Amino acid sequence: MDTDTASSKLSYDRMLGAFRAHEADVLLGTQMVTKGHDFPKVTLVGVLLADTSLYVNDFRSSERTFSLLAQVI
Repeated sequence: MDTDTASSKLSYDRMLGAFRAHEADVLLGTQMVTKGHDFPKVTLVGVLLADTSLYVNDFRSSERTFSLLAQVI
């Protein structure tokens, strides 16, 4: 799930609804999957290249990385 596959609100809601209804077992996506969702039966979450955002040329990169990982947890 990324901005290309979920370009409209209907496709975004359809993908998340299918995952919540257990029609899909795996949900792959970008940072947009981590923001504000609670899936109670999810038992495993993987974050690939989690430290990449630490090396962005921004003094807040460590805070943003921590915030993103805390939302995943």
